[in-house]
Amino acid sequence: MTISDAGPVLSLEQVQQFLFLEARLLDEGRLDEWNALFTDDGEYVVPMDDAGEDDFTRVPTIIYDDAQRRKERVYRLLHTQAYAQRPPSTTVRLVANVEVGAPEQRSDAEVVPVRCSTVIYELRNGDIHQAGIGEQRSLVARVRFDLCHSNEEPRIHRKVVHLLNRELALSNLSFVL
Repeated sequence: MTISDAGPVLSLEQVQQFLFLEARLLDEGRLDEWNALFTDDGEYVVPMDDAGEDDFTRVPTIIYDDAQRRKERVYRLLHTQAYAQRPPSTTVRLVANVEVGAPEQRSDAEVVPVRCSTVIYELRNGDIHQAGIGEQRSLVARVRFDLCHSNEEPRIHRKVVHLLNRELALSNLSFVL
């Protein structure tokens, strides 16, 4: 399945392989490589609700990382004593229901919208008497990616993670979703 009338742009298989790579990099803690999957102006967002899909700088979010903030998050998780990730989370991600939309022209780039569902299983080993440690939890989300492409591999222009339980109390989302 291709998504462009002008010829193959990104096939469903190419998009799935890219999403599987992203999930594997996150599960393996290879955050520098994950960060390199983004465009220079790429955004990573976990919104509080479905409003504001076009401009997340104007609405409340759980996480809004532009390129600089994403770089800081990766550095903190990899190279500092981030209390909220000591011990670090171990995760396993499942990616499913991948849908690839028609390319859209936005300012100076063509963007391919992609939607998928994901389940993230997270465990922080340690003393079960400490809140959030020693208990496995699962986070379910609908995810929208805006992928830019050229002759190279796809790159993430925007990743928006709509958590199913975002309106409930959320504990320790300091790892990357």
